[in-house]
Amino acid sequence: FRSDGKQIEPDWGSEFLEAPHNINERRNVMKSLRTNICGIEFNDDTLNGITDKIFTEIDKGVCTVFTPNSEIAENARENPGFLAILNSSDISTADGDGVILASKLAGKPIAGGKVAGVDLGLKIAEECAARGYRLFILGGRNGVAEKAAEGLQCRYPKLITAGFRDGFSSLSEAADEIKNSRADAVFVCLGSPLQELWINEHRYDGAKLYVGLGGSVNIYAEISRRAPKMMIRMHLEWLWRLISEPSRMPRIRRIPRFLFAALTEGLRNEALSYLGRLR
Repeated sequence: FRSDGKQIEPDWGSEFLEAPHNINERRNVMKSLRTNICGIEFNDDTLNGITDKIFTEIDKGVCTVFTPNSEIAENARENPGFLAILNSSDISTADGDGVILASKLAGKPIAGGKVAGVDLGLKIAEECAARGYRLFILGGRNGVAEKAAEGLQCRYPKLITAGFRDGFSSLSEAADEIKNSRADAVFVCLGSPLQELWINEHRYDGAKLYVGLGGSVNIYAEISRRAPKMMIRMHLEWLWRLISEPSRMPRIRRIPRFLFAALTEGLRNEALSYLGRLR
């Protein structure tokens, strides 16, 4: 889905399984901390812990970060090509209460809790400002990326903006522009699965960090409002987004499918464990 809610239906053919940068050459990053739920891998850590890991990886080389929620996870579960790309990231966060619930149903609770993409983006921008890293923002409608950059600079005055570009222009030209900007970090806000595909193709094109952040660009630009803190504490952020964006309604059906798959996995594992104890 793009940042405006428009659904993208790519052909999950061999061209994605044979990406320019072989997705099977996966970075060996904190694999011991990955939790596998229905085939989708998540890093189990807190917001601060994830942020620290990201910048540790940047010191070693390129780092890619995906932020799958339960909708994205279900899409990956249904599409093996996308699943391979999603799991190729160096760091994958549990973006949503649905993922946390699914982890419990599967019998593999993510102890670190939800790490929302919008919060992670703010932490990364803050650290970029402290380190003097140059940030490029890609995504959103015309003018939104620029407003997002301005919003982040107001929040973090020392943040250096390498550039910005909307998500409805030529994405191949965007890659060249980012490379020429000498950006250290790139927020790729094209919506899923387009942003993951783009990052997978361009992950070695110059920047140190690529983060898929979907509609977060609209919040940074103050085009959209995030759920009130009370609703976030009550695990109702999904309801706020549904009310704010009624166009999301057809996508909501992915959530119960993913939760049911997680429950099935948990029951199967419990049954196998019980049978093993009987032997």
